[in-house]
Amino acid sequence: MTQRFKFFPILTVLALLTISGAGTAMIGPRTGASAGGEGSDTSRRYPAEQVGTGTTATEAANVVIPQPKTPMPVTVRTSRWQGYPNVCESFTVTEADHPVRNKKGELVYPTRHRRNRYHRRRSDQRRTAQLVRMVVREMGADVPAAYLLDMISAHEASHNSEAIHILNKDREANQEAWAQHTYDVRREQEILARMKVVTQRDNSQGYYDLKGELADLRMYRDNPHWHDEIEYTHVIPEREIKGEVVAEASWQEHESIWHFGYGLYGMNAVLFTHVWDREAPPWVLCGDEGIIATVTAVWALRSQQAICAEVEGEEGTTIGGLLWRWGHGQCGTGRLGPAWRKLMKEYAPRVSKRFGDKYTFDWETVPDFGTKFPRYEMYRRGGKMRFRRDENGRKIPTDRKAIVEHMLRKAEAEGLLRERPLELKNPGTEPVIVPGEPPAVARRD
Repeated sequence: MTQRFKFFPILTVLALLTISGAGTAMIGPRTGASAGGEGSDTSRRYPAEQVGTGTTATEAANVVIPQPKTPMPVTVRTSRWQGYPNVCESFTVTEADHPVRNKKGELVYPTRHRRNRYHRRRSDQRRTAQLVRMVVREMGADVPAAYLLDMISAHEASHNSEAIHILNKDREANQEAWAQHTYDVRREQEILARMKVVTQRDNSQGYYDLKGELADLRMYRDNPHWHDEIEYTHVIPEREIKGEVVAEASWQEHESIWHFGYGLYGMNAVLFTHVWDREAPPWVLCGDEGIIATVTAVWALRSQQAICAEVEGEEGTTIGGLLWRWGHGQCGTGRLGPAWRKLMKEYAPRVSKRFGDKYTFDWETVPDFGTKFPRYEMYRRGGKMRFRRDENGRKIPTDRKAIVEHMLRKAEAEGLLRERPLELKNPGTEPVIVPGEPPAVARRD
C-alpha cells in the first residue's frame, strides 16, 4: 500500500468526527453571534465570583444568565392641534327638586344642563358679527353670503363664539353621529366583505351606500382625541325624600367631548370637525374668536349649495334652501320657523339700507360664497380648476395655519379682535378634558 492510502483511514475518521461535532452544534443551544449573527447576542457570561456557592470556576464560566430584553419604544401619536387651547364653555348638570314620571311610569329626577358662561357685552356681539362678515368676504363671498353667516351665528349662538350647545336635541344628534363614526375593525371587515359580492357598475345591493358607510367609519380613525371626555359637575340640590331632608351633594362625571355642538353656528362636532381637519379636537370650532368655525361653515355651505343645486335646482341654492339644509340636514324648500323669519325681517332692511339696490337679502337670494381659500389645494389646467393630489391620489388640504394667520392679521388691522380676555361668570369652571384610551379590541355595540 502506498503512503497515500496509509493516511486515508485517518482522514476518514477526522471527517466523521468533524461532521459529528457540527451535528452536535446544530442541535445545541443557539447563543451568541454563532446563532444569530453579529450583534444578536442577548445574554452575558458572568465570572465565577458572581455565581452562587457550590459552583466551580469552570462551571461558572459556562453559565448563561438571560438578560431582560430592551423594551420597544412606545410611540405616542399626537395631533398637530394637540396644544390648541380649549376656550369652549363648560356646563353643570343639576337634578330637579321633585321627581316626575317618565314614559315608562317610573319616578325620576329630571336633569338640566346649564352652561357656565362668559361675561359678554352687546359690543362684543356686534364686534363678532363684524368679524364673521369680514372672514366671509375675505374668502371671496358676496354681501348676501356674509350676512347669511352673520344671521346663522345670531340664530344659533347669539354671536358667542365659545358657546357649547347642550340641548337634548343637539346632544342626541351628536351622540348618534359619534356612534356612526367610531372605528370598529369588525364592522370594517363586514363592510369590506359585503362590498366584494356587489358590483359597482349597477350599484347592486347599495354598493355606494356601503362605500359611504366605510368612509364614515374610517373618518376619525386616526384622530387622537376621539376617546377624550369632558369633566363636568353633577349636582343634587337639597331636597326632602320621604319626610327626611337630604343635604346637597355633587361629584364629577365624564362624557365624550363629541356629544355636544360647538361655536358660532351650533355645529355638530362630528359632522363639522373633519371639514376643518379630521385629526383636530372639536374645540377648534370655538377657537380664534370663531374664525375657524366661520371658514369651516363657508366650506360646508359651498359644498351644500352644489349638492342642493342638483337635488332641488336653483331653489335649493337660495338663502331659504340653504337654511333648510343647515337646520334639517337635507335639501329642501320648506317653511322655516318663526325665529328665522324674525331674523330675516331684521337683516333684510339692514342690508338694503347699507347697500341700496346693489344687493338683495331675502329668501330667494342666491348667495355667492366665493372661491378664495378653498378647502383643498387647486390649480388650473385645460380651462378647469382641479385638485392637487398626493402620491396616493388623495386631495391635499390647504394650509390651515396660514389661513388662520391671514384672518387674524386682517382682523387685528380692522380692530375686530378682543382687547382683553373673556372672564367666566363662575370662576373655576374652565373646561377640563380627560384624555381617553381606545378600547384594546374594537367591539360592535
